[in-house]
Amino acid sequence: LKKFKREGPSTRIQALHAMGLAFRKLKNERKALELFGDAVDYFNALKVAERPKVNGQALAALAESHFNLGLGVLAKSKSIKLRGDDKKLAKALKQRSKLLGETQNIYKRVIAYKRPGWQIAAYTQLGSAYSDLADALENAEVPKKYRVDFELEETFRQKMTDRAEKVRANALSMYRIATKIAKDKHWFNTYSQQAEAAIARLDLNDKSVKEFRMKPSQCGPNRSFSFKEEVR
Repeated sequence: LKKFKREGPSTRIQALHAMGLAFRKLKNERKALELFGDAVDYFNALKVAERPKVNGQALAALAESHFNLGLGVLAKSKSIKLRGDDKKLAKALKQRSKLLGETQNIYKRVIAYKRPGWQIAAYTQLGSAYSDLADALENAEVPKKYRVDFELEETFRQKMTDRAEKVRANALSMYRIATKIAKDKHWFNTYSQQAEAAIARLDLNDKSVKEFRMKPSQCGPNRSFSFKEEVR
């Protein structure tokens, strides 16, 4: 990047993205996320007139970089456990909700790049994020003050279960959007498979997944440098 300063935006974005992937392989997640962020920041700093010149491969690299930033935020969210007294529980839930909101904003940007494979990935990951939060709510540690009485404990558990069901409905919504894009665009990948499996697991009454079939024409990884033949 320092040596070839005159290279265009597409090349620079792909280089930053590739460096991020390299550091991820080296188990240096902090540096990887930093480079993914650099790729996104570089694109955001481009003049509006320059952005249409960014080619499909670079947009795919940009979408994946943004997607990986979302994974970093989700990892922080999942590390927050719902336990302790009411005050600590409320604080932890507020933190997780805030991070989920940040993830949504990141994945909205991923979706806006209009790369089908990464749109599917973003919606599937959002579904997973909601599903993880729903599971955390259902499995939240019962505060000590409720454990002294069976009815109080059951009331607490029911309250958390009710909240979890509302969150899980959002998860199903995200998964369904992912599978719809896959079917509409005839673009199937690992994430569309995950979304299909999640719908079957979470909603036993859903019959649409029985009609969902893998198509070999667009089945494969989302890696940006393999998008050359796949991006439309």
